[in-house]
Amino acid sequence: MKKKFEALALVMLLLACHLPVSAQAARYTIQIAALSQESEAEALAVRLTVSGLAAYWLKAETPGQGVRYRVRFGVFASRAAAQAQAEKAVRRQLISEYIITLYVRPLKTSISPPPPEPVPANFTSAPELRATTAGLPPPDPMLPPQTTAAALPQVRPLPARAGGRIVRWSLRDALQAALEKNVDIEIERGQVRLAQYDVRAAEGVYDRVSTVSVSYDALTAANTRLFSGTNADRTESDSLSFSHGLRQPLRQGGGTLQFDFDNERNTNNFATLSPLYNPRLAFTITQPLFRNFKIDTFRRQIRLAKKRQDLADAVFRQRVIETVAQTQLAYWNLALAIKNEDVQRDSVKLAEEQLRINQRQVELGAQSELEVVQAASALETRRQQVFQAIESVIAAEATLKGLTVGAAGDELAGAQILPVEPFVSLTTPLPVTDALNLAKAQRPELKQLALQQESNRIDQDFFRNQLKPQVDLVGSFALIGIAGSKNSGLVTVPPTCLSVNPPDTPGCIPPAFLGNYPDALRNLVRNDFRRWQVGVNINFPWGNRVNQANLGRAKEQERQLDLQTRRELRNIELEVRYAVQTLDTIKQRLDAARAAAEYTRQQLEGEQKKFAAGLSTTFLVLQRQTELAFARAAELQALADYHRGIAQLQRVIGATLIDNGIEIKSELQPVLKKP
Repeated sequence: MKKKFEALALVMLLLACHLPVSAQAARYTIQIAALSQESEAEALAVRLTVSGLAAYWLKAETPGQGVRYRVRFGVFASRAAAQAQAEKAVRRQLISEYIITLYVRPLKTSISPPPPEPVPANFTSAPELRATTAGLPPPDPMLPPQTTAAALPQVRPLPARAGGRIVRWSLRDALQAALEKNVDIEIERGQVRLAQYDVRAAEGVYDRVSTVSVSYDALTAANTRLFSGTNADRTESDSLSFSHGLRQPLRQGGGTLQFDFDNERNTNNFATLSPLYNPRLAFTITQPLFRNFKIDTFRRQIRLAKKRQDLADAVFRQRVIETVAQTQLAYWNLALAIKNEDVQRDSVKLAEEQLRINQRQVELGAQSELEVVQAASALETRRQQVFQAIESVIAAEATLKGLTVGAAGDELAGAQILPVEPFVSLTTPLPVTDALNLAKAQRPELKQLALQQESNRIDQDFFRNQLKPQVDLVGSFALIGIAGSKNSGLVTVPPTCLSVNPPDTPGCIPPAFLGNYPDALRNLVRNDFRRWQVGVNINFPWGNRVNQANLGRAKEQERQLDLQTRRELRNIELEVRYAVQTLDTIKQRLDAARAAAEYTRQQLEGEQKKFAAGLSTTFLVLQRQTELAFARAAELQALADYHRGIAQLQRVIGATLIDNGIEIKSELQPVLKKP
């Protein structure tokens, strides 16, 4: 009998030793509520126990919140086992929310579970899972003060971006507004018109010039001549003249053609015929043979004016290209800024949701309020980033409006522009060789330099021509008419000649000379009285240092233009290579950014699942959210950079107008072609 008793005592001792070991191994439990009333906690524990859950409650002192009665159920050896049991209870709709926490021996329970051993004193749990009881020491004074439940951070709505009516623009709409309203384009268009007026003014030297003059001259002089024809003590004469001239410079050869028609009526008391009519018709031509034959001052000015007109047109096209490129960049910058604002707002929403989760866990007693403060701090930081993003949107919108608002008072100035063009990968970069060939053929800068070189060659031709001696051929031909009446006041009035063969009385007046103005005109057109003349005028300057210096200056300018062209070609090649290579790199960066954004999103989802299971912290979740915002922003930045790179490549190869369907009409009006 004694041996049986000893064996039974040994078995009981082993059972007694086994219970603490099992209890010490069970470290996790499931908490479903933290209530302020003991009666409510006990009633909830009873309901769960009746439903088949081993529920109990314990009293705990939470700093800043006072006494809380935490309702829990189950004692589990691992977190995974507790997680599985909790999910099973959720599926049975016995509980809705829960957290996994460390098991602490309850002071009072609604059931009698196997009493586990207390958690070892040297065991340290995660901060968000540490349970606080009334027996723990007071909070560390070095830690920040805990907020009360009434002072917990609250979620505040973000204000919308201020602005007027919303104007939804595609890229084509923005370009159309820039082409129609941009002041810089209008200024350059005015420069072209000014150049056109300069050409017209230069060509005006070849306009015909008519001259008309009418004069009357009356003279009374003392008669001191022995054979004046009158016995009066004075001579009297009245002269009325009318002249008409027409001058025509010649484009070919640099000559001048002059036509003159002079008419004079003279009345006096001493001439044979009074009044006397004397019309005269003359043609004169002056033709340079050496200097000013191929080119002269007038033709030089006309050619230079035309080159300046072409140059102004090239500058105008360059201005249109620059404006279109700037509008493209401004459009994509605004689109990027708005999308970045959306990303920052989404990041705020994630922080708000995390703050709500932390607040619920504080209410359940599973976390300290420092976790709520950490989430609230991250939320406010992200709210600042939203406001910074709004500032970037305002700045980008102002830049786009600066290119598309025509004048003060334009209703677009107070509108809110919303780009609707999607961020997509458009085209693949051109090969460098093809891009270089296009740039050399289409860049307006090269055309401007070519026009300047052509103008320089005109100057050289002119100054080289001015070094020649000036030899001008001058020829003239004139028809002369005459008619009048016999002067009856003479001492001896000459008789009228009766015949020519045989000679009549000497000093007689031929009948053809007697008459009035129409008779004088008939005598003119009969070509009986004429005059012609041929001569050469020679002008040979010794030294001619002025034109020599001008020619030397023009040659030096030619060398300068050659160097500028070489430099421009070098810069264009570097720009084209940089644009092509950059666009290719941006395409690769875009692919990497998209992949990174997707992986970061997956990391955040995993971190959130771990946090829900109690395996992560608020800090890590917030960090993953921040990383996702950065990744999405990087993807948007790469997309915007890709579109800007396309615009930059179009500009450097001179294809901005062609690729965007813009044509410049003859009246210097750039318009978009119909899509």
